[in-house]
Amino acid sequence: MQHNIRKYSAVFTTQLANSFAYPLDLLARSLTIVLFMWVFFHLWRATFESVGQTSINGLSLDDTLWYLMLAETILLSRPRLANIIAEQVKDGSVAYALNKPYNLLSYHFSAALGDSVLRMAVNVLVGGALVTLLVGPPPDPLGWPLVLVAMVLGW
Repeated sequence: MQHNIRKYSAVFTTQLANSFAYPLDLLARSLTIVLFMWVFFHLWRATFESVGQTSINGLSLDDTLWYLMLAETILLSRPRLANIIAEQVKDGSVAYALNKPYNLLSYHFSAALGDSVLRMAVNVLVGGALVTLLVGPPPDPLGWPLVLVAMVLGW
């Protein structure tokens, strides 16, 4: 069991190091959240203004944008495991991968986690900075541990 943990943590660490090796790629991919949040801000601000209320179904504009930023962070950071495995099946490289001394799904999960952790952190920082500029700081920090749990489960 401990041997397996070391094996997959090495895969995770290697993928994380690969992500750090290309910071411009990481930042360029994070610009997507800037575009989305900019559009969402203008869309939802117009929506709130059109109904003439500061709250819709219990959510203010600030709450809505912070929620959308977290949702987009999850979507933009999640791995495309099904696509990766499907491509391996199409090109036949899955046969080569199945011949290795590791579980294929565990390997892909560890690699995806290593890639996604850094991407998620950068998306939170970039998206959070923009939303802070647009509507102010995030809601009460007491809820942040639950947000972290929700993000991990959503991933």
